[in-house]
Amino acid sequence: MTDKYNGWANYETWAVNLWLSNDEPTYHETRELCRDGDEEYEGSQKLKSYVEEETENLLEKFTENTFGGIISDIFHANLSLVDWAEIWKAFREE
Repeated sequence: MTDKYNGWANYETWAVNLWLSNDEPTYHETRELCRDGDEEYEGSQKLKSYVEEETENLLEKFTENTFGGIISDIFHANLSLVDWAEIWKAFREE
């Protein structure tokens, strides 16, 4: 069981939310995506896909060697811990 982190479900959720809200263009794009009228499940899955797609190009550069593969595996494992619905709801409420 994970503990809450700064009021969020866990550290991973807090960190993703921080990065999505820390840059003004990314914040506005994420807010628009989350306020698109979807239900919670569909909206949170769109948010997850958005983050995965945006980060995939960066990860491809790392996976050219063994340690890059480790970084990619750890990154994906941590993304699986994110509470996407919690972030989706927060962006909808702002």
